[in-house]
Amino acid sequence: GALALPEGFCGAEAGQAASKAAGLDFSRMTEGRFRKVLAYYYASIGHVDKQVGRILATLTSRGITNNVLVFCSDHGDYLGQYGLVGCQGGPLSDAVLRVPMIVAGVTGQRRGAADAALVEVSDVMPTLLDALGLPAPECGEARSFLPQLRRQGVPLRSAARASAGAGARVARSARYKLIAAAEESSSAFYNLERDPNESVNLYGKPGTAVARKLLSSVLP
Repeated sequence: GALALPEGFCGAEAGQAASKAAGLDFSRMTEGRFRKVLAYYYASIGHVDKQVGRILATLTSRGITNNVLVFCSDHGDYLGQYGLVGCQGGPLSDAVLRVPMIVAGVTGQRRGAADAALVEVSDVMPTLLDALGLPAPECGEARSFLPQLRRQGVPLRSAARASAGAGARVARSARYKLIAAAEESSSAFYNLERDPNESVNLYGKPGTAVARKLLSSVLP
């Protein structure tokens, strides 16, 4: 059957200006064509999965089984959200900020578990050093999430942070997200519990000041 459209898909017309700004023009994109793009995208993910499997199978066949595997990415992609495909030209939504983070092989870690705890890519280095019993150098705000690999519900961060081009900075808690742009008129604040697709900008709205202040305090 036809591939289901991703949550938040809104069609090409919503993102034509942003797409052209990123050197892309989706003015002729239809849902049918987008489903083909989606099929290729999912196929590329399947290809990566297969190659990782080949690497692990080769190590095992050679008796090299005491391994720690970390798989992550530097950015995600829009898949129809805001009418965009790719990683450029739109707001700093979870579509581009949430990335895969898979860790396997750490002694004592939970197996086959998914955890919604907030981590940053910079946390990988102190985590691996912690797993090896080695001290981590001074590395800013990076923290080891080794305890979370072993036990669910261990607190690490109240918010995760990121920065992007043009001076934009982001802080995201489990419930809220603040995008602080260089121009305040482009800043945004979302209630992710009620609005997971980040479609209603609450920046400056009554009742948001306390949560915005808390996230502002942890911006990178």
